[in-house]
Amino acid sequence: MDRIPGMIGIEKYRKYALTLPLVFKAQQWHLIFEVRAAGLRRQPGEICFPGGRVETGEEKQSAAVRETCEELMVSPESVEIIKPLDVFVSPFDLIVFPYLARLKDYKGTYSTDEVARILEIPVRWFLEYPPEIYKNRIITVPEENFPYDKIPGGRSYPWNRGSYDVVFYSWKEETIWGMTAAILKGSLPMIREFLESNSRESQKSGGRIL
Repeated sequence: MDRIPGMIGIEKYRKYALTLPLVFKAQQWHLIFEVRAAGLRRQPGEICFPGGRVETGEEKQSAAVRETCEELMVSPESVEIIKPLDVFVSPFDLIVFPYLARLKDYKGTYSTDEVARILEIPVRWFLEYPPEIYKNRIITVPEENFPYDKIPGGRSYPWNRGSYDVVFYSWKEETIWGMTAAILKGSLPMIREFLESNSRESQKSGGRIL
């Protein structure tokens, strides 16, 4: 019984991978975010983590590192993957595989083709200030040719309804929301765990802690 369960219907999902990149500066850890370039077709001007689509046959972690290197203009050797984070499944046929990463010797570079600017936000701020959360509702709307005659109740069938959280972080004049904010919120316990572990190691070695 060594089979690892899969996910029914996963083939229909668009698959993306990204990193939550950490940098250590000014005696504390920061997360790196991107502001998407104005000329991009999808979500211009929004704040996100570096990442992109997983190509056919590509490993998810490799895709996350590749996209981070392309968007932040860093070498693969400077991207240290710390751990995989929990998978995010969108109600809109999208699945995202996030990874916590550490950027070594990052100089603030980025590709202007995809990124307008970067944000370096202290992790401590996210740990101290919880997000605002709103609800979006999901309803079922069958296609016009749906075979109502094959189900009990026909057109009066009582379809299930659902909802999903829309998360907002407001840092200074910036708004981090939607999928990026949801992934961040879900990842914060694991980020906190890493920071605490790192602090303990620093104390043992006589270094500075957060």
